[in-house]
Amino acid sequence: MDKPVLVVLAAGMGSRYGGMKQLDPVGPGGQIIIDYSIYDARRAGFEKVIFIIRKENEADFRQVIGDRLSHLMEVEYAFQSLEDLPAPDRVFLGGTSGNMDDILMMIFDKNPAARVVCTAVTLETVGEAARLFAHLTEADMVQLSVTRTRKAGRYHLMDAQNPVWIFSGEGKGHDA
Repeated sequence: MDKPVLVVLAAGMGSRYGGMKQLDPVGPGGQIIIDYSIYDARRAGFEKVIFIIRKENEADFRQVIGDRLSHLMEVEYAFQSLEDLPAPDRVFLGGTSGNMDDILMMIFDKNPAARVVCTAVTLETVGEAARLFAHLTEADMVQLSVTRTRKAGRYHLMDAQNPVWIFSGEGKGHDA
């Protein structure tokens, strides 16, 4: 039996965010959000990850993510052409540029039982994800609040950041 392959869609340009959110540190030790996905995937037995990125971002991804992770698991890159990918078992959508419906259709055409996890930080994406994930098996939605501190004299103020929504679900397979 083939080993599962993790596919991380990370080609979004972060136009609403103001930069490449995939590469910005979020954790206490400078971890980026993808580090957490890779950690969980590795613990679940995944030995290979394919990052879907824009060709023009390849050097940044290799430097910040790929080179660092290559000793933990096999790392490959694909460039925003989803049609040539193998059928994924698990997919993380970290930015869909308004194409979530088409992307999910492509994923489930390749593997009708694939599991998909998606993050959303805008009302528009939350609405789209809620609508699309409602049709999936074991659909779930979680909202996380993030607070960042900033100095104000001798005090530290808590500044609320955008909430992050995480959607997950599985395709219904061939028999549905």
